[in-house]
Amino acid sequence: MEYWKANDILDLFKVVLNPELIGRAKQVKKYRDWVAHRNPKKGQPTNVPPKSAFKILSCVIEQIETHAEFQHDTDTA
Repeated sequence: MEYWKANDILDLFKVVLNPELIGRAKQVKKYRDWVAHRNPKKGQPTNVPPKSAFKILSCVIEQIETHAEFQHDTDTA
């Protein structure tokens, strides 16, 4: 797990989340990487404005948190 990439982790959730949402989260990551590193050999990916990135990533987190397979009973702790 130490060497997993973000795209590989997102792919794990394809079975419980909408693959289109996973694709948009990957676009956020790709744009973030481009902004952070600006590799001149790679072209600019699709621009993801900060508000859109926040909305997409918040949706991913919300869907993971509310998915039945990820629910746990906090009363048993």
